[in-house]
Amino acid sequence: MGDDRPSVYEENGVWVYRASAAGRCERELWAYRTGMTPTAHPDWLEKAFQEGHDNEDAILDAVGEITMQQHLIEIPVGKGVMFRGAIDGYQESSKKLVDAKAFAESTYYTKWLKTGIRGFPSYVAQMRLYGAGLELQGLELNGLIMAIGIKNDDGVVQKVKQFKYLFDDVPLTLRDLKWKVMRIEVAARNNQMPSCVEP
Repeated sequence: MGDDRPSVYEENGVWVYRASAAGRCERELWAYRTGMTPTAHPDWLEKAFQEGHDNEDAILDAVGEITMQQHLIEIPVGKGVMFRGAIDGYQESSKKLVDAKAFAESTYYTKWLKTGIRGFPSYVAQMRLYGAGLELQGLELNGLIMAIGIKNDDGVVQKVKQFKYLFDDVPLTLRDLKWKVMRIEVAARNNQMPSCVEP
């Protein structure tokens, strides 16, 4: 089911903050950074994660012309700290980052259609980091396609809707996210729990 490492982990003396978790509150990331053991995800959430993983290829196939699947992104934050993640894909013809999400029909209609990406802070942070990482690697990038797969009651995607964004539409900067991580690092070194600020 993909990478099961925690949201923040140490690797060869470097603290790695996962891009997919960068939009979570500072206190939660601090808890991971200081070695606290998280509670297990509830069964319904594990099921949603698995369905998202199982449907990813079908969602990307519906978008078409996808390359660079699971391409690694790493962004240094400071000495011994980085962001890391793997993109779902890149569409060469449009020069857009592509991210696949699978939603229950109720979530799609009651939240996504009302708020778009702005209603999902974790997605905002994740996409900002992926876009910045691709640009650091010298890739031409003209925006983002959020490919939303709408699941039936059996957890299988029945239709895919595409939503296109420019990165100027994403209300968060790389600098915001770097400052957030540096605050967490200072709090961890001083053993002081931060407030829960998103992102």
